[in-house]
Amino acid sequence: MSRRPGQDGDAPPQPGGALAGIGRGSPAAAGRYVVLRDRDGRRTAVARGAVSAISEGEDGGALLYLPGGRVVCVEDDLDAVLGWLA
Repeated sequence: MSRRPGQDGDAPPQPGGALAGIGRGSPAAAGRYVVLRDRDGRRTAVARGAVSAISEGEDGGALLYLPGGRVVCVEDDLDAVLGWLA
């Protein structure tokens, strides 16, 4: 079951700038941002309103289209990503 950022159980930011809850199905929330890990292991902070479009990837993951032509590929499915950004 997917959880939305900000629900009970989400951990607050940790010392040193690390955010708890990052990983498949459980991105961290930091203010208006959702912090997620892309398929290459890079952390990306995405403002909920900045995502132009989301599509399903060929392997079941999702593609988030951001301003400037940037595309972030995540392993989670489209429905989970929509839940994070709602």
